[in-house]
Amino acid sequence: YQKKDRHVDGCRLDDADAQRGSNIFGTAPAALLVTDALIPGPKDSPQDPLPRPQFSSRGERDNALHEQVLGCLRRDGTVLIPVDGGGGRILEVLLMLEELYVRMQGGLDRYPIALLSTVEPHPSTLLEVARSHLEYMAASLAQGFEASRDNPYTLRRLKCCTSKEELLRKCGPGPKIVLCSPKSCEAGIAKELLVEYASVPRNLILFMEKPEPSERGENGGPTVAARLFDAVERAKDEAFQQTRRRDFYGCTIKIGVTKRVPLLGSELRTHQINEQQKKRKRAAEEAEKEEAEKEAVTKKKHS
Repeated sequence: YQKKDRHVDGCRLDDADAQRGSNIFGTAPAALLVTDALIPGPKDSPQDPLPRPQFSSRGERDNALHEQVLGCLRRDGTVLIPVDGGGGRILEVLLMLEELYVRMQGGLDRYPIALLSTVEPHPSTLLEVARSHLEYMAASLAQGFEASRDNPYTLRRLKCCTSKEELLRKCGPGPKIVLCSPKSCEAGIAKELLVEYASVPRNLILFMEKPEPSERGENGGPTVAARLFDAVERAKDEAFQQTRRRDFYGCTIKIGVTKRVPLLGSELRTHQINEQQKKRKRAAEEAEKEEAEKEAVTKKKHS
């Protein structure tokens, strides 16, 4: 069972044939469903007495999400949303943010939205593919396009970036919404931005789904996203034990970050000496090899 989203319709595998049919484009949706499946289970463990946020509808969930985003932007903070770089949830989140901006009637136009990725596919390529495949997406998107001729993925507020420098150039240093990959925040620009943004209290790190516990990080342990998520949950649980409210007052996790730094002083001199020694050694080995080849040729001629 595939739950209905903004960008795709729902689907039931036991009723797939009945759902197939022509849409307004005159084409039939794909007959192949590709998905990653998890075993469904209760959201809360029976042994867990602590209350967890529950939403009765998608509208209630979206309203809570909108409040979090608006609150962060209005206190001059930046919203970081780690997402998977292959599409799917990126498209859903972009449509959700577009709805929020339209609903605010221009009140959020000064806050840019950035889609940042340093790996393939390029953010602009992803949107081009989405714009050209509406027939395989939600019927509501196709019907809206048929009525207005305005493609839902023509996101005029969105800035596509492939580096941190481009992000700063297009969106400036002020408050903004940044979607970046990978969602695990284990490496790359996502990890760099997480370290930078999470250290500022007015910013918001927003995970659209719970990190997969089976996903492993660089050292075989949990990913950065999973560690951060668990640390926040533990902090809320501790607050609940004391105040009976799952308020979040902050938490701390250690994240290892590697950087390239220039060599200076004695380290630089040692490096230069080692490089010169390596060059002399390679030159001597090549000279010996050439001499041995010449001797072999001379012996062959005399024989």
